[in-house]
Amino acid sequence: MNACIHRSVHCLLAALVLVLSVGWQQLPEIPAYYRMNWRQFQALPAVHRTIDVLQPDYELLDAAFFHAANEARHKEHLPDWAYSSALHRSAAGHSDSMVENNFYGHEDRSNPARFYAHQRIVAAGGRFQAIGENIAQYDLMATKRSYCPRKQPNGEYLYLDCTTQKPFPPYTYWAYAQRVVHGWMHSPSHRRNMFNPDFQFMACAVRVGKNPFRQRAAPFACITQNFGGSVAKSPAQPSVRNRP
Repeated sequence: MNACIHRSVHCLLAALVLVLSVGWQQLPEIPAYYRMNWRQFQALPAVHRTIDVLQPDYELLDAAFFHAANEARHKEHLPDWAYSSALHRSAAGHSDSMVENNFYGHEDRSNPARFYAHQRIVAAGGRFQAIGENIAQYDLMATKRSYCPRKQPNGEYLYLDCTTQKPFPPYTYWAYAQRVVHGWMHSPSHRRNMFNPDFQFMACAVRVGKNPFRQRAAPFACITQNFGGSVAKSPAQPSVRNRP
C-alpha cells in the first residue's frame, strides 16, 4: 500500500515591502521575451509545453511569471510593469540561495552581505527608491492536498492520486506561472505589492528544488518576484514589513 502524504499548507507565500532613500536606475538590456507584451508571449507554443522538471528552460519559466503577472495587472486595468535586469538578477540570486541553502524566507542568513532584499537588489545593480519582494514555493506537479508517492525500481518516485492511482502531471510553463500568480492575487499582502503604484519595474526568477523525483515529497520550485520604483517621499530610515 502506498503511504499518503497530507499537507495542511499546499504552498508557501511571503511578501515584503521596503522603502529606501537611494537613487533610481533601470538597466537597458532587454531580452527578447521581455520585448513582447503578455498576449504575444502567451501565444508562443513553447509556453504551453510541459515543464521538464529535470531540465527546465529557466529563461522561458522566468518570463512566463513576468507575463502572467502583467496579465493579472491588465485585468485590474493597470499598466504593465517594465522589465528590470537588475531585479531579475536579484530575484535569481535569492531563488538560487533558497534552494541551495535549504531555507524559505526574505532574509538570507547564508550571506550577510545579501541578508535583506534591498542589499540583494543594490548588489545586482538596482537603484530604486522603493522596492518590494514576493516569494513562493509551489509543487511543479498538479498535486492535490493529499497524494501517494510510489517508489520505482530506479529509485525515482511517482506521485499518484490516492483514489485513481494515476500520476499527477507536471504543469506547463504558462499554467504554472498562472497558478502561482493566482495564489499571490488571493493573498492580501502579495496583492498589495502586485498593485502598488510605486512599483513600475518587476522581474521574477524560478528555481527547481534539489533532487526532484528522488524524495517522497513532490518536486517544487522556489520563486522570487522583485519590484522597484520611485516614490514621492522616503523615510529617513528604511522600513520593512514582513508578512507570512
